Amino acid sequence: MKTLFRWMAMMVLVCGQEVLAKNESFVVAVSSQATKNYERAKAADGSPRRETYVLVNGGLFPGTARDASFDRVSYPDLAGIVAQQLARQNYFLSRTAQEADLLLVLHWGTTAPFGDASMNFQVQEAGDAMAALLSGGGTTLERLTRQFQIRSGEQRDAGGAEPALDTGAAESAMMTLLLNQRQREMLALRNARLLGYLDELNERDGISRWAGAGASFDDLWADLENARYYVVVGAYDFKAAREQRKLVLRWVTRMSIDAQGTSFDRRVAAMIASGGPFFGENSGGLKRRYRPDARVEMGELKTLEMGDTP
Repeated sequence: MKTLFRWMAMMVLVCGQEVLAKNESFVVAVSSQATKNYERAKAADGSPRRETYVLVNGGLFPGTARDASFDRVSYPDLAGIVAQQLARQNYFLSRTAQEADLLLVLHWGTTAPFGDASMNFQVQEAGDAMAALLSGGGTTLERLTRQFQIRSGEQRDAGGAEPALDTGAAESAMMTLLLNQRQREMLALRNARLLGYLDELNERDGISRWAGAGASFDDLWADLENARYYVVVGAYDFKAAREQRKLVLRWVTRMSIDAQGTSFDRRVAAMIASGGPFFGENSGGLKRRYRPDARVEMGELKTLEMGDTP
């Protein structure tokens, strides 16, 4: 926890401008949840009451990574983009750490993709081993020769029985295949928890999956097996974190896109803009929506606030 509070330093935010590109779009997945004990008070005009926060860099989640495109987006850059969307939901940077309502932790990175090349090799190996077992093993010429020898009595043992087949290779290949499949499922489920896919995945994995609605489940599973850029904003009660050294979650918003064929710096602004309206709210499940492509033109660096380090 002490390390967590050392992260609270001078906040330098960047004023940027989002510029939409033409004729390009991509799918953004957003999942947002607010805890039952978090409810924002309303102002006289019905808008959410103003709340203040301290924003810190949470870095990578375990088991995830970053590619070269992350080097083109600094933490102040990313913090500035997030701050713009937070302000639209009436969340503002605290003047001092003592006055903050929330501790916001920002994570971003890339999920680990499933290595299908290894899995395909294991499937092929298991299939070959099983085919060899069922056919008696060996090449076509060898199998024909063995069948002739068995029928002619040349390969019968002393008791007249046909020689037993060696099942060791097939059993070993099948065991390896099952272990790889288990690892594949565990990786996908870990990504599902990180990206907010788990509830939607469980909902789709029902009888409807086998009654013509399996494509939606397959689409979700494909997302989890591909590398995805993610940004996660978690909000915790600042008073509990400061005084009790305890992280009490208030809300969390998870945003992700397919990393294939694009770069993080190119689409991070549009990704966060898709998740911004759900900051502090429940999204009502996983939302997968098309978003026009965008880039960010970074403006002049401006120091907006300085918070004391507790």
